[in-house]
Amino acid sequence: MDKRDSSLDLLRVILCICVIALHSFYFFGDLNYYADLLVPAILIVTDGLFFMLSGYFNLEKEFNSSKDIINFYKKKIINVLIPFLGFVLFWTIWDYLHANESINITEILQIYYVEIMGKSAIGHLWFMYPLFGMLLSTPFLSKMLHSMDEKELKILWRIAIGFNIVCYFLCMDFNVSFGVLAWIFDGWLIYYFAGYYYRHVAHKENKIKWIFLGLFGFIITVLGKEGKLPFIHGFVGATDIQPMFTLFCMGVLFCWDNFIKITNKTISKVILFLSNNTYLIYLFHTRGMEYAVRKLHVIDYSIISGFKVIIGGFIFSLIAAVVINSVMKPVQKIILKKWLK
Repeated sequence: MDKRDSSLDLLRVILCICVIALHSFYFFGDLNYYADLLVPAILIVTDGLFFMLSGYFNLEKEFNSSKDIINFYKKKIINVLIPFLGFVLFWTIWDYLHANESINITEILQIYYVEIMGKSAIGHLWFMYPLFGMLLSTPFLSKMLHSMDEKELKILWRIAIGFNIVCYFLCMDFNVSFGVLAWIFDGWLIYYFAGYYYRHVAHKENKIKWIFLGLFGFIITVLGKEGKLPFIHGFVGATDIQPMFTLFCMGVLFCWDNFIKITNKTISKVILFLSNNTYLIYLFHTRGMEYAVRKLHVIDYSIISGFKVIIGGFIFSLIAAVVINSVMKPVQKIILKKWLK
């Protein structure tokens, strides 16, 4: 598993497109009952799978010294945190200048502070905030998980799923506060762990088992969203962090990793190129969608309009990502080369 896996790079690209599709779904207008029910439930898999892929790769790293930990943080600061901070700053200034005739640096910095510390966390960039927490925890989680054998990992996985079942289905559904608030793999963090668990345990297990669990998780999620399950209401506003959806995401990753293989070198290079730009595509995608709506003259809600926004949003975001990366990547390499000595 040390060799670059083009199928996982392709999955990352598809998930990036799914993010755009999910955020532009309303441009399709009213479809039919089943499409409105099932399509968003499938597209929202992107959140859990992105976290799982992050755990799949980041938690595999071994940290044998304090220098390894510090270097890991340095890389993430340069490659993840600073682009995020720069992106938010750029659009803060951009929006401010379009709304005001004069420049007030203090006011811009205050708006920027609010954006970074809270406002962005409830907008489309919310994904970055739990990811930052995961990356901050990575060296220590990695050391813990690498010290565990398969049986211990299975115990941990079952406790994690069991904890979330209690939290969502036995507490949230009955409007009861759960007193155990300090469990390490609550909420989104279970997906991060799931990536490591898949890599070291689940991928070797029975295919039928994981396909069944994935389908079961999806069915329960859809029925729960529609209120078809008695006494179970922990899906409203929390569809993708409830434990049945976690099983669905595990089943999707299992099927993808086992059945999708990319062997053509040219195709692999194209996929790698797109994959290397997915982070900036994600950061830019809502602006790319807005640009697509204007430039492609999307004025109604229809299937054609929906696909225009998805395709246009992805292409415009990709162009922006390529341009920015062409400048940013060389600078990042120079800084890391000097900083990691």
